[in-house]
Amino acid sequence: MRKNIKLIALDMDGTLLHNHGTLSKEGMDVLAKLRAKGIRVVIASGRPFYSITRILPDTLFDYAACANGQDIYDAKGNLLSHKEDLGEMEIKELMRYLYQYPMVLSYSDGEQFYHTCSPAYHIFATVLSTARRVYHKMRGVPFYRETITPLSRNHLTTTSKLCFAGSPKTLRKFMQHVNTKKYSAFFVSPGWLEIQTFGVSKGEALKQIAGMEGIDISETAAIGDGENDIPMIQIAGTGVAMGNAMNSVKACADEIALPNSKDGAVQWIMDNLL
Repeated sequence: MRKNIKLIALDMDGTLLHNHGTLSKEGMDVLAKLRAKGIRVVIASGRPFYSITRILPDTLFDYAACANGQDIYDAKGNLLSHKEDLGEMEIKELMRYLYQYPMVLSYSDGEQFYHTCSPAYHIFATVLSTARRVYHKMRGVPFYRETITPLSRNHLTTTSKLCFAGSPKTLRKFMQHVNTKKYSAFFVSPGWLEIQTFGVSKGEALKQIAGMEGIDISETAAIGDGENDIPMIQIAGTGVAMGNAMNSVKACADEIALPNSKDGAVQWIMDNLL
């Protein structure tokens, strides 16, 4: 039993949630017990706030570090902190690579997600999206409908982040063009790359929330599976990588939990905090 942990930061997709995007009943019970015990619960996700509350009621967490820590909310949806968005020039600079590489770009306006790709890739991307939707429906897995529009119809002037989906090989090639002194870039999974304003990270958000609560960073824990979780896993007093985490994440962690398919994050909390 770890009695010194006063705050825990949890990633959602690939960590707290199962592969079909839902939280188990045991997971809900564990979050409620953590809060009842006085341990602060922070949901640290690449998702925007509205997407988090689709799944988690506000009684199960204290703070949400959204968009990889760019926005910090309390559980009631009050915005406590916001870091600078990508501007029109940055967006244009990054979006032009959609004409060079077969990728789908996703972005949010704070209320919903939009998806676009180059006209040359549009038919294939639409067919692929339809196949995924049918596959999820056959398995009874939740799937949010996505309409992919050709790039020429999109005029985006500001957003919190740009999300590029494609094959791992394609994204790694694209990543070679990304100026990491100008942007924060994270592989959430091998086929999903997120790019934001430089300095945005879950680690900075965790440090800020701990400070707001008067909790020393050594008294925090963080659990995640993607490269966007590395900053908070490294800065937390106890950093935990999921069994299904990327190898680069496991290399930075103090401990390895079971994979999310076995409710690994929930099990780690039960074994160590409850």
